[in-house]
Amino acid sequence: MKANSFTNMACSKIFSGDLPELTYKIIQYFRKDISTLYSFILVNRLWCRLTIPLLWEDPFSLPTQNYRCIKTYFCFLNEDDKARFNKYEINDNLFLTNPLFNYPSFIKYLDISKICHYIKYWVDTLVDKSDNRLGNLVYSLLFEVFIENERNLHSFEVVHPRSYGYNYFDDNIYLILQNPNLIYDIRNLTFHIYNNDLYQNIAFLEFLYSNCKSIQINRCYLNLYGMVFYVCTVWYVWFYAV
Repeated sequence: MKANSFTNMACSKIFSGDLPELTYKIIQYFRKDISTLYSFILVNRLWCRLTIPLLWEDPFSLPTQNYRCIKTYFCFLNEDDKARFNKYEINDNLFLTNPLFNYPSFIKYLDISKICHYIKYWVDTLVDKSDNRLGNLVYSLLFEVFIENERNLHSFEVVHPRSYGYNYFDDNIYLILQNPNLIYDIRNLTFHIYNNDLYQNIAFLEFLYSNCKSIQINRCYLNLYGMVFYVCTVWYVWFYAV
């Protein structure tokens, strides 16, 4: 009886928020269990506040978030940036107001391929015909939101989504080059390199070498020609960067 009473008391303290450190560890234990994390949001304010950052670390990988998170991020745009959608006959009332959390500050993982895929998907829900200019605007504003909220990424995956026919990354690489703090703390880098992509991104490689304090390269996809070109280019960049 005493054991049950003690257990009930401990559970009561956890759910009431009297043991925040223990609550945090419990939530962290389920960080990969998305459905359980969503249920934690409904427990109380403390559990919600501790859980939301985990759900927004890598929102473009969640099947329940995907392109919808773009709409949430854009509620952090200023009025001038929201007005830029008017030329595409998109009402800026589409974007939410007064968000409960600073969602852009939670992101830690960016996969360029997934972002471009969901941008295209989201744009297709807004206009009758795909518009590359609109997609490019969405991409650039999305990165500006991350930059303005001083987000430091832990993982960055660069994949040129050539299958979509868009060059969002190439067209907006200046946003990263001008804001090194965004990827200064990158720990994991995945780079998918194609024959004709690398030359355009020499500045980006030099930027990584000069500004990132510690990088672990997870994967690098190359064919034989691309490998030779890649090695020669990196040697050139690193030699002249010193």
